Order: sequence, then structure tokens, then C-alpha cells
Amino acid sequence: MDKISEQKPFYLWMIAVFLALVLFYKLYTKVSAEIFLVLPSIGLQVQTKYLFGSISTQFMDISKIKDVIINEAISLQSVIFYLAVLLKEEKSENLQSIYPLFIHSWPNLCILKKIYSITQRKLIMTSPTAKLKQS
Repeated sequence: MDKISEQKPFYLWMIAVFLALVLFYKLYTKVSAEIFLVLPSIGLQVQTKYLFGSISTQFMDISKIKDVIINEAISLQSVIFYLAVLLKEEKSENLQSIYPLFIHSWPNLCILKKIYSITQRKLIMTSPTAKLKQS
């Protein structure tokens, strides 16, 4: 019986340390802001700011962007709308991947429509392929 009672504090400390590490990880990876910057004739920049100040930045060159879309996904009993960038291959128009935006904040459809229309005006209409189509 003595060995069991001596081991209980050890297990409690191990559980407390584990829970503290999980809490720290959750806080460290918590997103405080998502920034979507449209650079006409250059590309898109997506920046994610975390609660403790770290920043993750992703840049997509305009030559790799095929289109920006509002996509929908079905999740259990609801439909989720999200903004996504269609990335194409270097030398062709073939779709390479889909890069979803605002995956931590999930803005509603009304806001996504506004962001979509501004992005289409600023980025897609100033792309080299759009200028060729207008000529």
C-alpha cells in the first residue's frame, strides 16, 4: 500500500505537467488575426498572426494564380463557405492546388462576397492574361 500512495503525487504531477503543456500549445497556436493583402500586378500575401506574436506569411505570385473563388463545403448539418485561391502549374493552365483563406476566422458569406469582388477587381483584372484578352 505504501508504494501506491507514494506514486500518486508523481502521477498527479505528470498529469499537471501534461495539461500545462497542452494549454501552452493551444495558446501558442491560437490565431489572433488573418490578413489578406492584394498586390495588383504582383500577387497575394496571406499573413497569420498568432496570440504570442509570431507571424506566418505566405506569398503567391500572380503568374501562379489561376483564380480566386468562393467555395462551399458541407460539414455535418451545415454548409460552410470559404474563400480559396486556385493555384496553377508553372508552364500551363492546369490546376495544381487549392489554397483556402481565412480558415481560422471563417467570415460569413456576405463578407466573403465583398472580399471576393475587391480581389477580382484588384488582382485578376490587372493580370497579364486579362490584359491580353482585352486587346
